Amino acid sequence: MSSLGGPDPLLEVHEPEGGHLGGGTFDSDTMLAELDAWSATAPTSCRVVGDMGWAERTLGHAEQMDALFSHEVNAGVWASRRSVYVLCFYDLNVFGGEVIVPMVKAHPQSWMGGVLLDNPYHQRGHALQE
Repeated sequence: MSSLGGPDPLLEVHEPEGGHLGGGTFDSDTMLAELDAWSATAPTSCRVVGDMGWAERTLGHAEQMDALFSHEVNAGVWASRRSVYVLCFYDLNVFGGEVIVPMVKAHPQSWMGGVLLDNPYHQRGHALQE
């Protein structure tokens, strides 16, 4: 993790290998637990931005795709219960429709053509276990 802003950092940068990919495979529970602990200490609304490029390395099997989709759904549930704004970036030059279409369906809103839209394709998945 890297921080900017002194003892109370205004920006934190986490590399995937330091957390949710620490064991070499994707661990959604670890990632959401880290986000939960971090957001609990934040004094105001927070922003979470995820460059999903790391996911390219984990999508060799169908069960990994299912795990990523479940994570995106659970992350959306997590975000809806906290004072956070979340953006997930999927590079269209890296991911094909087999990844992009399910990920779009996992989100209640999508940014398209510079406009934030309510997503008519949103499919609610299973709820986050608490």
